[in-house]
Amino acid sequence: MSVGTELLNEIERVSAKRERWRGYCKDTPSLAPGMQPAMLMMGMAIDAAKKAIADNDAVASIRALESLRGFDSDD
Repeated sequence: MSVGTELLNEIERVSAKRERWRGYCKDTPSLAPGMQPAMLMMGMAIDAAKKAIADNDAVASIRALESLRGFDSDD
């Protein structure tokens, strides 16, 4: 699989996790203070990945891929 394909898959995976966490925070507001910093970091990593793709920057894409892979799939 290419870096571009992997990057798109990781953007989708981490975006889905962030959305689940947003739902958890909405359902249980007391979770928000502990989860918001991680959700912010996920958003920054997703934005960096999207920018790398838009800029067609191979090095930034590889860095973004590694950053997104740092977020596990566990909730």
